Amino acid sequence: MKDLIGKIVDNHYRVDAFIASGGMGAVYRVWDLKRNVALAMKVLHDDLADDPTIFTRFEREANALKKLAHPNIVPFYGIRRTSDFVFLLERFIDGPSLKDILRQKKKQPLPIQETLTYFKAICAALGYAHTNGVVHCDVKPGNIMIDQGGNIYLTDFGVARHSDSTKTALGMAGTPAYMAPEQILGKPVTPATDVYSLSVMLFEMLTGQRPFRGDGEGTDKSGDTVHERIRYAHLHLQPPDPRMVNASIPSPVADVILKALSKESSLRYSSAKDFFDALCYAIGTPQEKVSDRVSSMPLFSEYPSPKPSPASLNETSSHVSPPLPKPHLSSATWLWIAGGGAVLVVFFCVLGIYAILQKLPLGNGNSFANTTPITETPLANTTLIVETPLVNMIPTNTAISQATDTGQPISNSPATEGESFAEEFNQMPADWSSFVVNGDSSSWQPGIKNDSLFFNLTSANLGA
Repeated sequence: MKDLIGKIVDNHYRVDAFIASGGMGAVYRVWDLKRNVALAMKVLHDDLADDPTIFTRFEREANALKKLAHPNIVPFYGIRRTSDFVFLLERFIDGPSLKDILRQKKKQPLPIQETLTYFKAICAALGYAHTNGVVHCDVKPGNIMIDQGGNIYLTDFGVARHSDSTKTALGMAGTPAYMAPEQILGKPVTPATDVYSLSVMLFEMLTGQRPFRGDGEGTDKSGDTVHERIRYAHLHLQPPDPRMVNASIPSPVADVILKALSKESSLRYSSAKDFFDALCYAIGTPQEKVSDRVSSMPLFSEYPSPKPSPASLNETSSHVSPPLPKPHLSSATWLWIAGGGAVLVVFFCVLGIYAILQKLPLGNGNSFANTTPITETPLANTTLIVETPLVNMIPTNTAISQATDTGQPISNSPATEGESFAEEFNQMPADWSSFVVNGDSSSWQPGIKNDSLFFNLTSANLGA
């Protein structure tokens, strides 16, 4: 049904891209024209959609699934019917599935800690669903989605069973490689049914392969197709020890997997929470230490969201286009940015303080760096520097002498009382401005001639 691309469905949803097809139908990315949000639309196969009994049962289950609001469950928006087909709607997740990630690993196992992260989210989602009376019945890597932020979601409750029914909504629907024995036999399903599927998935994540593949010993005459042989193995063959495939798996972890793979549901863990608790204990990792989301961001760049086709853009140019995803920065990146900014701030502060100190003048006009430290001495031995505006500097009974090039006085005779200070100052060279009084002698010293004058006064001038 790839010819749906570029068309408007039910006057509400624009079909932008084909994503994949599976046992139940084909999946498309659509744009909700009324709410301006991307959704995933699953179109059911004709043989399922045309059966009134299946559709009625499925519709009842779909209404119940609308109530499952959990951070690790993809929101389910219900079921719709048009004149041509029936389809389901869920939130669109802009990232790969766990199946994509395992395929990229090329049958290599995932690290145990990363596996724990996936299991924490999946078990939390299943535990919530089980509490609300819903058994998923199709837990598998293809139904585990990871968005661009590393958040993990359980999706596709299309074949789930609710508490008011005894079988799955679509009879024996499910994926044979992950189906529990009671589900294969069409018996009532329980939370332990999902625990079995989880154990098959855990086996695959830690070994790179599933426990039953339809090619093992004892399955050669059990059926004509691979699916028939896999069903037979689930019903009659014991699962292999995962350590035979991956010797690095700890023995306690292998025991947890094999218990969850028990043929009898009563011998398995009764809930997803018990399964996760046992796995954490076997690995030796406290549950609070397990991350809530995966951090292997490079994986996600290889699975970009499909872009709308040109036909879609041409037919619906009047509608609002999906917003571009915002770039995501990891916590480590933000830490480097914050640290670099702090270093720059400190550097410029130190540089500014240094520049200010270099420009601070002291008594002889030199910089702080070239100034002899001032030590604390008694007042009698201290030379004071007094800054006074030039206009107020008219001393009387003060020894004033003209200075030579060396700053020595020409005459040591005291100035007569009433002698004009202005006349003496006018005879001073332009670049001399310090008037020094030392005991009975005085002289002008080189300096910067401006609107202030500096005096060096000894204790004798202070009356000591």
